[in-house]
Amino acid sequence: MGYLTQNEGIEEAYSILWQDVESELMKIAVKFEEKVYNAATSQAYIQSKLEDYLRKIAIKMLTMEIKSKDDVVEEVVVKKEQNSDVVGHRECQSWGK
Repeated sequence: MGYLTQNEGIEEAYSILWQDVESELMKIAVKFEEKVYNAATSQAYIQSKLEDYLRKIAIKMLTMEIKSKDDVVEEVVVKKEQNSDVVGHRECQSWGK
């Protein structure tokens, strides 16, 4: 007869669907394995990226330290100038007496 019963039709459709799912899962697994392999074999690349990152952090810290020291020096200079202005003003006042 050539006609499928309802159960046979469902089983056939399920079988075809499962083959598609299985194929997709296999593709995903292959891509995953490739990524794992590439990551494992590119340790030199990862190491260089880490070194670049650490170098940038070190430069940033040094820049901040230098800026902090410059700010302290500037503050000392300003205070010294303010003190010399006060002393100079007192000397000028004492000359007028």
